[in-house]
Amino acid sequence: LHGALPLENYELFQRTVLPVDLDPREADRYADTVLSSRDYNATSLAGQRAALESDVEDILPLVKSPVLVMHSRNFMQLQPDESMRLAASISGARMALLDGADLFGDSEQGLRLVNEFIAGLPPEASEDGPQVQGVQTLSAREVEVLRLIAVGRSNQQIADELVISLNTVRRHVSNIFDKTGVANRVEATTYAARNGIA
Repeated sequence: LHGALPLENYELFQRTVLPVDLDPREADRYADTVLSSRDYNATSLAGQRAALESDVEDILPLVKSPVLVMHSRNFMQLQPDESMRLAASISGARMALLDGADLFGDSEQGLRLVNEFIAGLPPEASEDGPQVQGVQTLSAREVEVLRLIAVGRSNQQIADELVISLNTVRRHVSNIFDKTGVANRVEATTYAARNGIA
């Protein structure tokens, strides 16, 4: 997004990413409203900084979930080839160009593409059935628990988040360890990343 412009001149950056269909007075009012929100600007700037400093290219081939990458065809702040490169780095990802110049492009077209993409996904198995390719023995709930282990949640935090008892979490963790052959949470996290669960 304009390279380092958000960090060098945040106001100029914000004025360049305004919706394209605003007349000049509306654009000024919109920009003034955005720029007057201290919380929004702090969050936005932190997001811009993270985007500039992060690189996920090495882990994209590990993604095993179905992925739809959409890009607004005439969005000036990011060229379509960046999104195409992203999609090409993820096995089986689908790339779609949307009409429009705003960040999200034509919303009706985007929603239609998302619905078509979801409709084309294989049906989910039951909670006790296989859920993730390559992890056929884990139930849906065990996959959920494994995802939470992989992001560093404790058993109690998992219980709270999934609204289940601590004993149930312990049983799921034990089952996950048995089924995947891992010995501890670090190995479980590695297993989750390797199998596209994390």
